[in-house]
Amino acid sequence: MKENEVIDILSHYRHDYLNQLQLIQGYVMMGKTDKVQQKLNEIVALAHEERKLSNLHIPKTALWIIRFNSLHTNMRFDYQVKDIQLPLSDVDDEVYRHCVRTVETVEWYSDQMEMYNGNITIRQDNQNNVWLDFLIMGIFSNKDEMVEELSGMSFLHHVTYKEVDKKIRCSMSIQCK
Repeated sequence: MKENEVIDILSHYRHDYLNQLQLIQGYVMMGKTDKVQQKLNEIVALAHEERKLSNLHIPKTALWIIRFNSLHTNMRFDYQVKDIQLPLSDVDDEVYRHCVRTVETVEWYSDQMEMYNGNITIRQDNQNNVWLDFLIMGIFSNKDEMVEELSGMSFLHHVTYKEVDKKIRCSMSIQCK
């Protein structure tokens, strides 16, 4: 990674962090200590998730996830890392490629004027497979075509779209060595 890219990442990271601190500062000035406590709890929880993500030893994927919100104008993702006991360094490139391809496909069917919210959960099953579960909420054009295209990707399982709550769900599994 080039120095300019690192500086850009740090700049976005600092911007987000500063926004959180300014929000806390505003709550303090208004005497809303319950909101201060809530926001501090959110920041601590995010730091714990970030630590767990970093400890998976998948730097390319972790950086992609951490930077996601600063790189996408109309998508916001949060993430959770469940208890994973396996070393994942051998599958980093594969996980990264699959994540990028999944999101690129979803973006193709998205509306640039719509804000999409999502979640990525990384978990391990009893057979030592690592699962990445995507949940993306929003209104999509040609949703049936999108589900069909996502379902055709060999690495994705359980692709569903629920019209009621406008959610696309897809899961991928990676066999760890």
